Amino acid sequence: MKAGDVITRARATLLDVSESDSERRWTDRELIDLISSAQRAAVVLDPSANPRTEVIQLSRGVVQKVPGISVVRNQKIQSISLTQVVRNMGTDGQTAGRAVRRVDQHVLDRHMPNWSSADRESDEVRHWMWTEDQPRIWFCDPPNTGEGHVEITYVETPEPVTGEDDELSLGDHFEPAIHEYVVAMALSKDVGAYSSRHAQEFYSRFLQLVTGKVESRRHRDPRSQLHRVGNPGAAEADD
Repeated sequence: MKAGDVITRARATLLDVSESDSERRWTDRELIDLISSAQRAAVVLDPSANPRTEVIQLSRGVVQKVPGISVVRNQKIQSISLTQVVRNMGTDGQTAGRAVRRVDQHVLDRHMPNWSSADRESDEVRHWMWTEDQPRIWFCDPPNTGEGHVEITYVETPEPVTGEDDELSLGDHFEPAIHEYVVAMALSKDVGAYSSRHAQEFYSRFLQLVTGKVESRRHRDPRSQLHRVGNPGAAEADD
């Protein structure tokens, strides 16, 4: 989906389809910026909207971080939150290995108080732990040597839109939501009860479209990533 497609539909909704730039209420630049804002807002509401998969080298110890900031089109793209630690990728970062399970740290603490001890260092990760309080930081078990690699998925801010020919970061199924957001924000620029009321209606539909996707996905997915360690030796014996 290209930005120009969103702009064309938004202009039709806004009744702003004049061929003359000087007669248009909203410039292309304004609408392009609103598309970028719409994508960022959608990812805040639904972090799974813009996932990224990458193989990373681990730091020594138990504390790990998702990749930080990159620069795209002179703008910063920042990771937002870890989604999953998928599997080990060897010391070369290319050798697919053992899958990694998510565990509850409180349970691991209770059954294996010394799980973070340096004498348990390994190139291979068996379990990962994460909390929403620090979304870009996670813990691995056992502590890593600093030589191991894992494949992870995480959420990052969408790439900025700079022109009509740019492909949007989010999938085509987000087009209706992006359209509602762009129209809502465009109308909010106008003063008057009519524009204000309709801007709120469009924004409410944007929220419903995005949050509805989140709820639908939760109901469809019966799986839970959280593997609870049920006995003192489970973390060590789990093969």
